[in-house]
Amino acid sequence: MIEIYRMEQRPITFAYMNLVFKIREHWREIATWTRAYLISKFVGVGYHQEVFSRLYDVPADMGSMFLLLFGNEIADQYVELLSEHVVLLRDYIDSIAAGDEAVANEKYAELYRNADERAAFLSSINPYWDETEWRNMLYTYLNLTFQEVRSFLTGEYRTNISIYDRLITHTENMGDYFTGGMYDYITYNPTQQPLPQPAE
Repeated sequence: MIEIYRMEQRPITFAYMNLVFKIREHWREIATWTRAYLISKFVGVGYHQEVFSRLYDVPADMGSMFLLLFGNEIADQYVELLSEHVVLLRDYIDSIAAGDEAVANEKYAELYRNADERAAFLSSINPYWDETEWRNMLYTYLNLTFQEVRSFLTGEYRTNISIYDRLITHTENMGDYFTGGMYDYITYNPTQQPLPQPAE
C-alpha cells in the first residue's frame, strides 16, 4: 500500500512549493504527452511523430533537475532509463494499434523491467526514496496507462476519461513523494537526524 505523501509534513515555503509544482509538472507531462500520442494514433488528431518528439523531451527536462543535485553521471543514467520507458511505451502503443500482440506482450514485459530498474536506481541515489514505494507507484502508473491504451483501442471513451483523471491524480502523488525525498536529501543534517534504513 502506497502512503500518499502529505504536504503538512514539511515547512511550506515559496521555494518548496515551487519545487512541488515543477516536479508534479514533469510527471504530469509524461502522462499528458502520452495521451496526446494515443490520440494521434487511435483518433488521427495530430501528427504522432511530432507528438512523440515532444514526449521524448521530457526525460531531458527531468535530467536537468538531477544534474543540479547528483551530478552528470547520475543525471545521464536517469535520463537514459526514463527515455527507455518513453520509447518502450511508444513501441507498445504502436504494436497494439497494429494488432501485433506478440510485440505488445514483449514491450509490456520490458516496461515492467524498466520500472524495476528505475525504482532500484532512485533508491540507490537517495536514502529517502524507498525502492518498494517507487516500484508500487511505477507499476500503478503502468497499469493505468495500459488501461488507457486499451480504452482507446475499444473506443470506450467515457472510461478513458475516468482513467486519465486517475492517472493525473497518481502523477501528483508521485510528484509529492519525489519532492519529499528531494527535500529531505537537500536538508539532511547528520547532527540532528539519522539516515533512514533500507526495509528488510
